[in-house]
Amino acid sequence: MGKKDWKELSALKAVKHNGVTRSRDFTTEAYMEEFRKFNRTKKIYDIDPYVEVYHLRDNVYSLFTENCDAGGAVFMHLIIGPEKALLIDTAYGLGDTKALVDGLTGNKPLIVVNTHNHCDHAYGNCRFDTVYCHKYELPYLEAQDSHIWDYLFDENGRCRWLEFDRADLPEFKKYQIVCFEDMHVFDLGGGYEIQAVWLGGHTPGHCGYLDKQNRIFFSGDDIVSTGTNVGVGPNPNDFNSYFGEYMNITTFRSNLIKLMAYQDQFDTIFPQHGPVGLSGDLLPVLLTSCDEILENPGSFDYKMEFAGLKGEASIEIKQKFIPGLGVFSYTDNGL
Repeated sequence: MGKKDWKELSALKAVKHNGVTRSRDFTTEAYMEEFRKFNRTKKIYDIDPYVEVYHLRDNVYSLFTENCDAGGAVFMHLIIGPEKALLIDTAYGLGDTKALVDGLTGNKPLIVVNTHNHCDHAYGNCRFDTVYCHKYELPYLEAQDSHIWDYLFDENGRCRWLEFDRADLPEFKKYQIVCFEDMHVFDLGGGYEIQAVWLGGHTPGHCGYLDKQNRIFFSGDDIVSTGTNVGVGPNPNDFNSYFGEYMNITTFRSNLIKLMAYQDQFDTIFPQHGPVGLSGDLLPVLLTSCDEILENPGSFDYKMEFAGLKGEASIEIKQKFIPGLGVFSYTDNGL
């Protein structure tokens, strides 16, 4: 069945439980409500009723889906090149993402890449045969198994945060993981290249992806308006100890300077959460914020306790406002 045979739907199949959210960002909520109501490219197809499809550039689709565990809703981004396509992230795997993507690309050969290993970005990897990631993400992806979605349900099998049909999750299977180094180039044919840029910070091997043809930098979770969580650091009570020395503001700052050397090659930033189309001009602002925190870690504006959803110990997170953007989140362990 091709795209022309798909039936368009009026709403997503998944429904969030009322009042259930980890934290609220009212500015982002307002933007996303307007974006989702009035963007004229929006489509929902019966082939995957959990995804809103937005056609934001001639060859770029942004695929919006609700977060299964009360975190912020997430984008996957699809770039269609002359010979191959590239999908950035796979979300939770809820719904037939592969069939949707294959239909949008006309069944072109597909390269699947992760920005990082977190559940809302990589649990859908098993719908694909091969996924690429930075080498520091490898042990986290290798740890995935058939129980990764268990925490989404209570002891009676009911959905905790997002109401959906459990049968619409994939059947877990091991997939090939191919690791790459910083600045790796993916060739989509005809001279169309996407470059991976290692950033670290949010996770050890967190990467963004540079599309020079569209002048877009896909920033994952390292640069977002909802909160730049690049300084939380590894939780000593969590398994996040692999390459934990790269989960800090110092690593992110160093790689931010590297990214700024390419600033003449992109104008726009597409994060995986919240508003897309952020200005590339915000990079110097982020650098200044990094410097201020590293020079005076006690200069935060407020702090909060964060408890993980999978039994991790709670940690105290400091928050510092970034002028014109959002907040920096960090801990004493993430400097």
